[in-house]
Amino acid sequence: MDNISRDKAVVIALALLCIILYGNTLWSPFVFDDLHSIQNNLFIKHPRYASLFFQGYYTSETIVQQGMFRPLLLLTFALNYFFSGLRPLGYHLINILLHFLNAVLLYSLLKALKKDIPWGVCTLVTLLFAAHPLNTEAVGYITSRSDVLLTFFILCGCILYIRGKIWFSLVLYLLALLTKEIALVFGLLIIAYDFSLSASGKLFLGRIRQRGIFYIILIAVTASYWSYRGFVLHSHIATISSVAPLRSAWSNILVQSAVTFFYLRMFLWPYPLSIHHPFPGLNSLWDPIAFSSVAAIASMGILVVALKKKQPLISFCIAWYLICLSPKFYARLYVVAAEHHFYLASIGVYIMIAALLSKPYLRWRRPIVYAAVSFFIACSILTWSRNHDWSDAFRLWSHELKVEPSSTIAMYNLGVQYLERGDYAQARRLIEETMARSKTLESQVSARIGLAFIAEKERRFPESVRLLEEAAKIDQRNYYIYNFLGRAYAAMGREKEAEGAWRKGLSLSPRASEIQGAMGRLYLARNDHARAEYFFREAIESNPDSYMAYYELGKLLEERQDTAGAIKAYRKSVALNPAYAYSRYALGTLFAQQGDLRALRQLEKAAALAPDFPEAHNNLAVLYASMSPPRLESARLHAQKALSLGYKVDEAFLKMLGLPRDQAQ
Repeated sequence: MDNISRDKAVVIALALLCIILYGNTLWSPFVFDDLHSIQNNLFIKHPRYASLFFQGYYTSETIVQQGMFRPLLLLTFALNYFFSGLRPLGYHLINILLHFLNAVLLYSLLKALKKDIPWGVCTLVTLLFAAHPLNTEAVGYITSRSDVLLTFFILCGCILYIRGKIWFSLVLYLLALLTKEIALVFGLLIIAYDFSLSASGKLFLGRIRQRGIFYIILIAVTASYWSYRGFVLHSHIATISSVAPLRSAWSNILVQSAVTFFYLRMFLWPYPLSIHHPFPGLNSLWDPIAFSSVAAIASMGILVVALKKKQPLISFCIAWYLICLSPKFYARLYVVAAEHHFYLASIGVYIMIAALLSKPYLRWRRPIVYAAVSFFIACSILTWSRNHDWSDAFRLWSHELKVEPSSTIAMYNLGVQYLERGDYAQARRLIEETMARSKTLESQVSARIGLAFIAEKERRFPESVRLLEEAAKIDQRNYYIYNFLGRAYAAMGREKEAEGAWRKGLSLSPRASEIQGAMGRLYLARNDHARAEYFFREAIESNPDSYMAYYELGKLLEERQDTAGAIKAYRKSVALNPAYAYSRYALGTLFAQQGDLRALRQLEKAAALAPDFPEAHNNLAVLYASMSPPRLESARLHAQKALSLGYKVDEAFLKMLGLPRDQAQ
């Protein structure tokens, strides 16, 4: 088999492998940061907001901690939304495609770095990268596209540089910078490559002088990006503070030193996998974990220099790994050991494996292949299993809490899942435990909002108000507090206080569609149709995926005798949420009034979706009876159902059906 045929075979194998291993993520829901990055992010839903991506805006969710400049990433989300709305399938397909392309690029990088690496080694290492379970978070978690897309541009840029197309590599660097901030490591990777593969210091300096213009432009691009990013972020973004700083800068350096080796342990033994690996705080260099980690990193730095003559590729591998993790030493992240942060850095590990196996493979090919295939199969099984965890939000967070019982992130999110299922007792237990364990401002506020929501559902409105007022004392800038506070006041009949709370919420977040919808309902109840319509349309403008806003707008237009407008609004509501019975009922009723045959399907679907919806059964019975020829048996069945649900069916209609009221079941 010639080299071209071999390369094609590898590409086909990688494509099949990625489809098989990640096919079970295609319908996985939006979770965690996906909610504010995609699902609730107005900015990706209207083309007119695209310019905001380049002005330092990331999400329309104003309470989310910001400070990210990722316009190209957001453009990919916007394109996904344009073609598939909020259906996760398209988003997952792009992530899987990028992972496949990164595997192909790793294969190309190995061949570009060293010509004598055996084809079998390149293939085994690349297949391992595609199948390794530590990559599942980067690929399956949609928001982590930032890492797979960044890695794509960095790998392309490095390959182009190695092959002498240095000016094209600058274009890829710019694209990487527009994807995620840590693309700044590209320049250091280029320097590390030139340093490690230069036989002496003189040759290294000569290479720098030879490509002096390139380096000057590289520095200029970096400085321009950093200055522009700082300007646009400083102009409008204020990050959310916490009750206490997450950790000091010194503590963060010590923690990330330990995390650097935690990733290597997870690479060799990828179990258990988790969104949130809680990590102990390290505050003193003399802590055994901190001291040994810092010493080991210093030793790796020495190896970069010591090995450059005899083992230049291994020198470059070590440098790659350390450089790609270096931004974490600066950024004080809440999740200090997120698995997706290893994705770009891991390229250095895979290159090292290839370099170390090159000679032994020629001598002990069979045992190396057997060992590699065994590890590959184990990784594939773990990857498929881990991806299955992502297929359902409840399953995911249940697994996370089982793996990391101390994780307040998993605790709170599982509580939210129980809340959505209506299991308020379990939800309250988990959210109260979150509030007791976590001391960050965000978790304290979120927990009180969650408990207030449970109290609202259980009609304990004074308790809901108390919890929300406590939350407001902690953080007066969180518009969610005022959304729920307005709801609690409204349920208690305190209409003016509800309106005041909602207006406060809108002053904090003018695009809060839930509050705009609530204001629309408030004015509709007052028969102020003009203001009600204004707020319903604003809610739609703020969240074009709000089926409730379209439904409520349809109700208003129906009251104003604008049948055509109401039908249009109801149809949009049905399109956004086909499972919402009330939109189908309203649409079917209007179709029936117009003699439109589409009424039957909508009313049948409404009755099927909500079997205890008496109006749907009544209108469906009338429709069946009025058909030509009439379907009287079906009409009787639904009329009986409406009666059994307490609906006052017209007596003349019952008589026509031969169903006296006292005979209804």
